[in-house]
Amino acid sequence: MVNKTNVNSHSILRLKERFSITDKWLIEEIENGNFVWLAGTGHNKSKEKVRHGYLLYIPEVDEYGVVVIDNRSRTVLTILTEEMAKHSSWSGGITEASKLRAKELSLSIVQESNFFLEKSQSNGGIIVVVCVKTYSSDWYPTTLSVIKVKIFESQIDTNNNICTLNSQQIEDVRSEINNKLISNEMLAYGELFIKMTNSKKYMAVVNTINSLSTLEMGERARRWFE
Repeated sequence: MVNKTNVNSHSILRLKERFSITDKWLIEEIENGNFVWLAGTGHNKSKEKVRHGYLLYIPEVDEYGVVVIDNRSRTVLTILTEEMAKHSSWSGGITEASKLRAKELSLSIVQESNFFLEKSQSNGGIIVVVCVKTYSSDWYPTTLSVIKVKIFESQIDTNNNICTLNSQQIEDVRSEINNKLISNEMLAYGELFIKMTNSKKYMAVVNTINSLSTLEMGERARRWFE
């Protein structure tokens, strides 16, 4: 069983004081793969304690950071500023190309709409997976695939970086979401997005479903159960 990513107290404090971000944001970025893996020697030669370096772009402060994570326990041990990382074992991986890739991954929901549009125009539509960011029945943040649909150029808004599902598509999504609620696969909080099949490219969906409250409301409710 794969351990869930967690952040130690030292890293939580550094995130807040140095980068003005929360551990929740960091965990979501890692779980979504929005980082560039850096090759390095960040370990003590024990296979059980291998440490990896993840290069991330942090939009809130327009800076880059390197997350040092214990790959076995999935614990974030610290996060280095770009300057600190240049003097670490991961310095060789911090290049203009890797920084650009990290920035693209972090800002993907802003930039990817043009990619969706291009694919749709070239192929007369594009098959995507509608997903929902939500909570599991025991209040863990999770992402679930809902249904595959075909979207067209007219459904993609590159100015606002969103996709609009048509009436039949949102009805099919609503039906699948209700099934997941009945089977306790998820709680009644969530936000929809689409992603390309076999790709990390994704884009927000403007449609909402009446049976789902927002993730912000879910976070408030979750605190009552802590």
